[in-house]
Amino acid sequence: MRNTNIRWVILLGAVTILSIIAMQTYWLTQRWTHESKSFDQTTKIALLSVAHKMAVLNKSTLPSKDIIKRMTPNYYIVNFSDTIDANILEYYLLEEFSSLKTYTDFEYGIYNCTTDEMVYGNHCNLIESGKPMKKLDGSLPKYDEFLYYFGV
Repeated sequence: MRNTNIRWVILLGAVTILSIIAMQTYWLTQRWTHESKSFDQTTKIALLSVAHKMAVLNKSTLPSKDIIKRMTPNYYIVNFSDTIDANILEYYLLEEFSSLKTYTDFEYGIYNCTTDEMVYGNHCNLIESGKPMKKLDGSLPKYDEFLYYFGV
């Protein structure tokens, strides 16, 4: 009789532990999905704002649809078919990601649609949020003769 009770206690304990693991896995998956959606929305808001600021600066118009495309979970393309000054782009990206408190490193690249190659790229670090914004020094290239899009 005691042997049967011990088996029931062990079985009940195993089922309880497996239930706890299953619930934790479920909640962790839900949290991951929510964080991924939140990151996606925040990133799209920041990139759309950057595109609008660049369009105002260049006195140009943005495409009516498909301005921002998510190519992979961490790579976005911004359709911007006008000249892009790398200094201004980097400044706006840093400003927008800082204002939305998206403190993550990112890389961006400016692409020439005609030759299908990257014209310029840089790595930016937002982790050091207490530091002032970088001043624009004019050292990054600007190409006026091509149509561009940029990827982040």
